[in-house]
Amino acid sequence: MAPTTRPHSISLFFVAAIFILPTAAERFEVWYPQYGQVFEIIMNTNCSSQLSTFRQGNSSIIPIDFLGGGDEHSHLIQLLVQCILDNTPEYIKIAMSASQVLLGVTPTILSILGASVEESALLFIVGRRPILAWLLALGSPSVYFNRAFEYRSPFEILQGHQERINIHRPRRRWSVVISVVEYILAALSMVNMGMQTWQLGMRTFCSVWPNTYLAPSLWVIVRIGLHCVSLLPVRLRIRRNFNGVEAGERMRLGEMEVSPCAVQKEANVETFGESKTYVCLAWLLHTLTVVHILYGTLAFSSLSFIGTRDAISVLGRFMASVLTCRVILMYEIAGLREAYLQSNDGTEVTMITQVASSKSQPGLW
Repeated sequence: MAPTTRPHSISLFFVAAIFILPTAAERFEVWYPQYGQVFEIIMNTNCSSQLSTFRQGNSSIIPIDFLGGGDEHSHLIQLLVQCILDNTPEYIKIAMSASQVLLGVTPTILSILGASVEESALLFIVGRRPILAWLLALGSPSVYFNRAFEYRSPFEILQGHQERINIHRPRRRWSVVISVVEYILAALSMVNMGMQTWQLGMRTFCSVWPNTYLAPSLWVIVRIGLHCVSLLPVRLRIRRNFNGVEAGERMRLGEMEVSPCAVQKEANVETFGESKTYVCLAWLLHTLTVVHILYGTLAFSSLSFIGTRDAISVLGRFMASVLTCRVILMYEIAGLREAYLQSNDGTEVTMITQVASSKSQPGLW
């Protein structure tokens, strides 16, 4: 398979897994542990008939409770959820409301810890490690958001300063070990993020989209599109330049994918000035980032039937994935910066303020 199609295969596998996994379990069958036993007793003792009706899915014989908030699409699950809430102690309801607040701020907290779109795109475009970049994007769906419509030049990320710690460039024999560890940690982070969002959808009830378990998972899936969009404006500003590098010293694309950026010899880049296309794409990217955070806040804050301890556990596992991916990405960016600053041929960056023709406009590769 061509290297450029592998990241898309990873995304398709991740999306397909989210849709296939629910066949192994049913909603309202497994709960989070803090109050799970309480809800199981309520389901078996007080709401067994509503659960049976919901399982059968025959909505034509059940009248719609419009006053209770039901409609033609959600009245079966509305009757079941209403029965559960009617038999749930007020103390547990108060605890669940605190969990909704914590989950609601989770996307914002993770966005502060997450990487920026420019950093992720640099690993894809300049670092030439697209598979790792996709794994990190899925393992850390949160995106760091700067002030609206303020653009950070990708080249500024590669520039060093005196206060910055220089990264150690490992020997070639250690690069394989480092690369394998990176892929394992990134894959585990992706799986953890997918499992946590899937469990949130299956073990809770989303009041905004009551009939679907995919509301939390869509927050991760949308990150795939956001990552694709982020590549475009960055690619219009910076690209890898192999001019002047001996053919024998160039690393093949597959070799670069499995090599940490710190051991890559060629690190020459050229940058392009802002264009109207870049400004439009950057505006679109910033807007989509805000929408992504708003969607996550809405979806997570509308989840019920989860206790505070369980919500803290979910947040902790989310943070573990995000921080792991963040450390890997920062190591790669630091290695890419070091490779550029200590380039063997000493070639300086070339700034192109205007693109003369469409032929010189950089493409994705």
